[in-house]
Amino acid sequence: NCEYVGYTQGANNNTEFDVTKFLRKGDNRLAVQVFRWSDGSYLECQDMFRETGIFRDVLLSAYDESYIYDYYVSSVKNGDKYDMNCEVEVPAYGAGCTVKVSLFDGEKEIASDEQKASQKMKFSFRALDVKEWNAEVPYLYTVYVTLYQNGEEVMSIRNLTGFKTVEIKGNVYLFNDKKIKFKGVNHHDSH
Repeated sequence: NCEYVGYTQGANNNTEFDVTKFLRKGDNRLAVQVFRWSDGSYLECQDMFRETGIFRDVLLSAYDESYIYDYYVSSVKNGDKYDMNCEVEVPAYGAGCTVKVSLFDGEKEIASDEQKASQKMKFSFRALDVKEWNAEVPYLYTVYVTLYQNGEEVMSIRNLTGFKTVEIKGNVYLFNDKKIKFKGVNHHDSH
């Protein structure tokens, strides 16, 4: 709508702009100007990215007044079991809002917790008896982050997650407590 929203560089980075205050009822116009070169072009060339123009999806999303802005799922091995942590951001929320985080193995719920909504929340599930993810057996679990308002579901996000450990002890690279050797050269490839 002929209003400047923002600028970014780094064609392979995700970028979000809040266009709420620029929208009007009826038809709206979204225009993008693409620059072929910038001072960031050198960095992308190091990664052998040489695409130009818009080569990723551009999405325009609308949310209710109460919504899940962001979430982050992480896991830590604790003995022979795993702890899972989930951080959830709900910047705008109304009265009666709660957030529920659930972990499923197929159809079976393994863990869940619900909290009254606040701007930043932390959920922790301890001593989970889960199968480890690896390239040969890529076992995934499903995490649901759901926002409720007055008992009704407002928004739900599904995330597939695996449990694994990666560490370096001295000169040894360990994946799920097993040694791995890397062979090969610096190879650049895009599809």
